[in-house]
Amino acid sequence: MLKSLRILTLSALLLSPAFAQETTVAPTTQDGRLVIVSPEIIRYTVDPNANTVTLPNVHLGEGAKFPEGTQWKQRGADLIVTLPVGATVSLSPDNKRLTILPANTLTAIPKDERAPIFLPLANAQPALVAALVTRLYANVRVEVDERQRALLILVNPADRQLITDLVRQLDTERPQVMFEAEILEVNQDLTTSLGLQYDSIFTFKLTEGDAPQLLNLGKVGRSPLTLSLGLNALKANGAARVLAQPRVTTLDGLEARINSTQTTPVIVPGANNTQSVQNITTGITLRMTPKVAPDGTVEANLSISVSTPTGTTSQGVPQFSSREASTTVRVRNGEPIAIGGLLENRKIEATQKVPLLGDLPIIGKLFTTTRTETRNTDLVIIVTPRLVLSPNQR
Repeated sequence: MLKSLRILTLSALLLSPAFAQETTVAPTTQDGRLVIVSPEIIRYTVDPNANTVTLPNVHLGEGAKFPEGTQWKQRGADLIVTLPVGATVSLSPDNKRLTILPANTLTAIPKDERAPIFLPLANAQPALVAALVTRLYANVRVEVDERQRALLILVNPADRQLITDLVRQLDTERPQVMFEAEILEVNQDLTTSLGLQYDSIFTFKLTEGDAPQLLNLGKVGRSPLTLSLGLNALKANGAARVLAQPRVTTLDGLEARINSTQTTPVIVPGANNTQSVQNITTGITLRMTPKVAPDGTVEANLSISVSTPTGTTSQGVPQFSSREASTTVRVRNGEPIAIGGLLENRKIEATQKVPLLGDLPIIGKLFTTTRTETRNTDLVIIVTPRLVLSPNQR
C-alpha cells in the first residue's frame, strides 16, 4: 500500500506545472494586435479582476521582447501579460498563436471599394453571360435581372472598364439566316425518255477555284448556275413537280423547322374484334440549323423527312412509306445545297370506264379499262441559305 502511494505521488509531481517542460514564445504585432507565437500548444488563464492573462511554463525566447507599451512580467515559470482595457483574447485553430485584440480593432471593418454597374443586354442570355463572367473573375459579383434583361455587376473601379467591354463583346448581335427551300419530285423515267442527263444536273462544285490568270486558267467545275438551269429544264418538260417552296428565317445557332404535313386517322383492328383509331402524320418535315462564320460562310445542318401513303393492306389499312436524309455542309452566302437520292418506286393503277355501261353488273367489265403504271421518283430538296442584314448592319 505504501509503495502504491509513492508511485501516485511521483506521477502527480511529474504532471504538475512545476515539472512540466517550459516553452519559449516570441511576441509580435500584426495590424495593431499583439500575437504570441509558440512552437507548442499554448495554455493560458485570464484573470478578469487583475485584467491579466497567464501562460504557465512559458518564458521569452532569446532576443524576443514585447512591443513598447506592453506590460508583462515573468513570475517564476509563468509569463503574465497585462491586457489593455476592453481587449479580448483568442486562440488560433492550431492552439499555437494567442492573439490579444485591443478594443479599437474590433470595429475596424475592411472597406469594400466595389461599386455596382448596370448593364442591359440586347442579344445574349443574361444567365449565360453572368456565369461566364463569374468564372473568369473571382472578385466580381453578378446578379441577373430577368425582368429588364440586364446584369447588375459589383466590381472594383479599376476593373470597371474591363468588365464592361467584356460584356459588350459577349452581347454582340447574332446574324440571321433565311433558308429558301424548294422541294421537288422528279420522275426519273420521264427524264430518261426526254434524254435529260439527270445525274449530271446535281454533279457540281460549290467553289470555282482560283481566279483565272494568263498562264493559269484555274480549276474548271460546274457552278450553282448549272443546277438552276438543269432544274428549270426538268420543270419545263414536266419531269419535275414542285411540292413546296417554303422560306424561314432563324438566328445563328438556332434550329428552324418547316412542317408541311397532314394527320390522317386510321382505324387499326385489334384483338377480340376490337378497333382503335391511330393518327398517322404524313408530309414533309425539314429541319435546318445554321452556324455563321466570321467570313460569312454558313455551316448548315439539314435534316429532311418525307412520309407518303403508298396503298392499303388486305384489311383496308393504309400503308405509308418514309424517306429521310441528313447532311452538314459549309457554303458561301447564297449558294444552294442539294439533297437527293430519296428514291421511291410507286405503282399507280388508273381505271377508265364508259359512263353508265361501265357500272352494269357482269358486262360492265367489257366497258372498263384498267391501266397499271410503275413510276420511279426521286425527292430533291434545294436549300439556299442567305444572310439577313439587320438595320444596324446596313
